[in-house]
Formats: sequence, structure tokens, C-alpha cells
Amino acid sequence: EDEVCDPTITSVFGIPVTVKQDAIKIAPNPASDQTLITFTQRSTGHYALYDHLGYEMLSGDYREVESLSLDLTPYQSGLYYLQVCITDSDCVTKKLVVVE
Repeated sequence: EDEVCDPTITSVFGIPVTVKQDAIKIAPNPASDQTLITFTQRSTGHYALYDHLGYEMLSGDYREVESLSLDLTPYQSGLYYLQVCITDSDCVTKKLVVVE
């Protein structure tokens, strides 16, 4: 008989399976020159900033940090999407408004 995966599982061997929306905070938002991503615990992963059309504008990796600052000065005012991944499958995407 096939086993059924329980969708309520939140961790495997202490590693989160999904990243909850409150796992990161972005401030200020709206932002003009920079914004700070703050994690609830030291984290390692990858981030990407996308414009409203889905084009990747900025990306990078981070290792064992509690916070990460992003320079927004090269970007025009508008709506962007910031995706933060703690692992390849554990990602959260938040709206970020850039103002001049």
C-alpha cells in the first residue's frame, strides 16, 4: 500500500520544510535607498529581486546571517518582489515597494 504524505509536517530532522511569511521581515518597506531583510534565526540561502514583469534584477547568496542589507539605489520607483530562499525549496516571496 502506498504511503500518503502528511501535509502538516513542518520539519524533517529539525530542518524546516517550508518558510513561513513571518520567518523574515523587510524594513523599511516602502524603501528608497536600501532595505534590510531580518531573519528570525541565523540563516544561509539565496535571495532574488524581481521587477513587476518577473525579470530578475538582483540576486545573491548569504551565509549564517541574522540580517542582510540590499542596495536599492539603482532601481526605479515601483513594485518589486523579493524572494528569499533558506533552501532550494523553502522560499518566501514578499512585495517590496521602491520609492525615489
